[in-house]
Amino acid sequence: MSLKAIWATIQTGLAGVGAVIGAFLGGPQPNHHLSRKGEPLMKNWATLEADENRLMNKHYSAGRSGRKINKVIIHHNAGNLTIKSIWDVWQTRQASAHYQVDSGGRIGQLVWDRDTAWHAGNWEANTTSIGIEHADISSKPWRISEACLDNGARSATSISLPPNARPRWQEASMRPTWHAPSTGTTA
Repeated sequence: MSLKAIWATIQTGLAGVGAVIGAFLGGPQPNHHLSRKGEPLMKNWATLEADENRLMNKHYSAGRSGRKINKVIIHHNAGNLTIKSIWDVWQTRQASAHYQVDSGGRIGQLVWDRDTAWHAGNWEANTTSIGIEHADISSKPWRISEACLDNGARSATSISLPPNARPRWQEASMRPTWHAPSTGTTA
């Protein structure tokens, strides 16, 4: 699936939980908590507990400078990176995101939501957003696996819902933002 299609899916879902996103977020389904390989996915959608916490020790800022989160920014890795491998990359690069979704659909948290990840190339956007990175399974064109897409969309929707509304999938109060690379990042 192309990045444009991913964005359309997420935008459709968050704008009113349209047919596309509603089909795979429409409530409990058999093994909805398992990847296609039978591996567990996001431990708890209601509390946003990721499959793995591999928290950055640098390249993020504590807190949000008094700002509130009002958007989710979707990125792709420009590579098939795991939770550990994106953490390794960001140890030597001044960048980070809150979450990484690997090609198998596993979700890792790299920066706590209460803190500011360096993902948007813009301080205002960084302090008011959650960044979700997605692993690519190919390039030319960039493609993202269905498992990665499914759980990336579920993550964006869960983050956008107020805590008392999770994990019911309904209209969200925030919309994701497609990050146009204004710096040397690929998104």
